[in-house]
Amino acid sequence: MIQWVPGSSGTWSPQNISETGSHGFETDLGLVYRFSRGYLRINGLYGYTRSYYIDNENIDRNNQLAYVPLNLFTTVIKAGFGKIYAGINTCFTGKRYTTPENDNSLPGYTLTGLQAGYKIKAGINSFDFNLKVENVFGVNYEVIAWYPMPGRSFIASVIYQFAR
Repeated sequence: MIQWVPGSSGTWSPQNISETGSHGFETDLGLVYRFSRGYLRINGLYGYTRSYYIDNENIDRNNQLAYVPLNLFTTVIKAGFGKIYAGINTCFTGKRYTTPENDNSLPGYTLTGLQAGYKIKAGINSFDFNLKVENVFGVNYEVIAWYPMPGRSFIASVIYQFAR
């Protein structure tokens, strides 16, 4: 395995790791309730990934691979009535080690997003007018060490869907 990791100066460089292993599982549960003109959809996803070094004389075999979180959890709740819809999603990413020795790590974080939209038919095609707020609570987090991610953001979109 070749893994790219940031050095002390922030420059990424490849690191040769002769052999690694991983195992884990994912589970996804979804429920949908439909009523006369609407729906309520709830989804939950959990992922457990144990990744480790097998053949590296300098690194303990019990160490988790750098930047691979052990736990991920996502929930999505979306409701619609007629032409309008709204939803909330939350994603938890667990602690990630930043070095093969597992002596430095980034803390886990939870991000929440909101969306609302209005979908209308245009013949056999459709328009979807959508507003989203990402990172609603303005969480300070890093996906990669020393590179902070953006705070709250707002997105407006119009999607035109062609029917076949």
